[in-house]
Amino acid sequence: MRQVAFAVVAIAGLAASAQAQTLKLSTNVFSNNPGGEFTITPLTGFAGLTGLAGDLAPSTFETFCIERSENFQSGQTFDFAINTGAVNGGNGGQTSPNFDPISPETAFLYTNFRLGTLVGFDYGAGRKASADALQDAFWFLEDEGGANNAFVALAKAAVTNGQWVGIGDVRVLNLTQGTTRRQDQLTIIPAPATGLVLLGLAFTRRRRA
Repeated sequence: MRQVAFAVVAIAGLAASAQAQTLKLSTNVFSNNPGGEFTITPLTGFAGLTGLAGDLAPSTFETFCIERSENFQSGQTFDFAINTGAVNGGNGGQTSPNFDPISPETAFLYTNFRLGTLVGFDYGAGRKASADALQDAFWFLEDEGGANNAFVALAKAAVTNGQWVGIGDVRVLNLTQGTTRRQDQLTIIPAPATGLVLLGLAFTRRRRA
């Protein structure tokens, strides 16, 4: 009986730990209401890699929303779960009720954006305009409106030509505040044997050197 009681306590502890994944989501000088780019500050749990070459600080990371019909208030704390698509709130693209998986094209663009290698993206003085265009591309690719622009063409070519397959290490952060769902955001997680972590660190060192 003691062993059973211990198991129940352990499971309860794991459940509490799983629920304690939080982050802060904020607009920044490159944001354009209602879209990104946005800055995520991980608080508890693991929300994804930080400090890659396209990020603004070592302990945060840049993201974009993939749901146009949900929103958030900048600077607040959100609970999150890591997923392969948006949950509720999407305008289109659902493959099952209330679930919209991200496309390979979205994953291609976001990976290259975070690594600082996205062709056509101005990481300097023109970053805000580039961020606006990239958000439009994400929305278009995820059936949320947006614009069929040069970033969309670049991503579609990469997938069509076989340069990019699947969604790689890109995932979606399903955000909530209590029982209220908030605007889902993109993230990158490390995956074994992909080399992404090492590649990201290499780009980061080069950028800061």
